[in-house]
Amino acid sequence: MAAIRPFVGAPQATLFGRAERLDVMHAALINKGDLPRLANYCMLDDWTFSNPRKITPPNEIMEILRSAW
Repeated sequence: MAAIRPFVGAPQATLFGRAERLDVMHAALINKGDLPRLANYCMLDDWTFSNPRKITPPNEIMEILRSAW
């Protein structure tokens, strides 16, 4: 945990069996390198297509994921 502490954002969530709190992305064990793949998977989800604001390219989802990171 000490190794990733400098890279972690605001403490929002816990890992199972740990007292330390991490930001949501790290607690979900999502690496920054996984974001493009995650954006592509989001494009396959029905909720993406029913979003009130039309989302077409995965790049729009990448913007959201980067801001959350």
